[in-house]
Amino acid sequence: MKFDPRQIKRPSTPSLITFVIAIVAGFLIVGQLFSTDKVKEITDPDQQKNLGLEVSILAESNMSLRQEVSKLEQKQRDYQEALQYRLPGTDVLESSLAQYQKISGLESVSGPGVSLVVEGPVLDVQLLDLLNTLRNIGIEGVALNDNRVVYRSTIMPRGLQIALDGLILTPPYRFDAIGNADLLATSLQREGGILEQIKQVFPDAQVTVTKKADLTLPAYRGDLVFRQARAVE
Repeated sequence: MKFDPRQIKRPSTPSLITFVIAIVAGFLIVGQLFSTDKVKEITDPDQQKNLGLEVSILAESNMSLRQEVSKLEQKQRDYQEALQYRLPGTDVLESSLAQYQKISGLESVSGPGVSLVVEGPVLDVQLLDLLNTLRNIGIEGVALNDNRVVYRSTIMPRGLQIALDGLILTPPYRFDAIGNADLLATSLQREGGILEQIKQVFPDAQVTVTKKADLTLPAYRGDLVFRQARAVE
């Protein structure tokens, strides 16, 4: 019987790849917006000594995100062709997609990193600043009070409390971030950094950073379905 590629039922993999690209792009946008505000902040005369380190960290982080988006776009094109004609290499799609699910937060992940605990009076703004600082330093995953944080997560006030994606958080607030533990701890605790800035606003707040050999982050429990965006055929 003559083989007809059109008889093959094409899976919805391209949609998932496109979805992952949107996730990484979302991180890029959030990081870029935060980077702009951060550079403005550190140009204050009192912060000049930290300018070089801040700009270096932000530039490296944004460049890494742009490179990741470019890689994902190329993989999408390769996978679309492979699925269309069942080309050699299609059998590796499953493992590749599993990796992208980890990046997007849809699967539980583990690895070294830091645990950052905030005790005392703080606002949602301080938690958001901490989250953005972790992202700009460079992390591979993060959870707040055992809830996975993804690209579309929001930290907002809910009355006198703070909510993550609509879920009320109970203090103390704990960020578990997977990444280079030494780099994360050093960057967070440096002179004039985010922790000192929080202490200036809330002197009674206590923030501790602990390096961890192994952390486990849960999978995201929310809804990541795109209701308006769709894959381009």
